[in-house]
Amino acid sequence: MLEFTAAHQYMYIFKPNFAKSAPPSEVANVVGAFVNSINDSDGFFRAGIPVWLIRPAKLAGTVLIDSLVEPRDFLNVDDAYN
Repeated sequence: MLEFTAAHQYMYIFKPNFAKSAPPSEVANVVGAFVNSINDSDGFFRAGIPVWLIRPAKLAGTVLIDSLVEPRDFLNVDDAYN
C-alpha cells in the first residue's frame, strides 16, 4: 500500500508541479531525492520535494566562489517542522 500511495502522490501531486514557474510555499514530508543533474534538481525543487545535488569529485577544483551571499536570499533554510 505504501508503494501505491507514493506512486499516486507522485503522478497526481508532484509531477504536475515540475513545470511550475515558482517554488511551492511548503516542502513535502517525503524522503526526497539525490540527483546529479541541475535540471532534475530544479524540477524536484519546484515540485516541493527535498533534493540534494551531487556533483562529481573531479569538479572539486574547478568550482570558483566569486562572492558569498546570504543563503536566505535564495533558499528556504527554515526548520522542516515548525
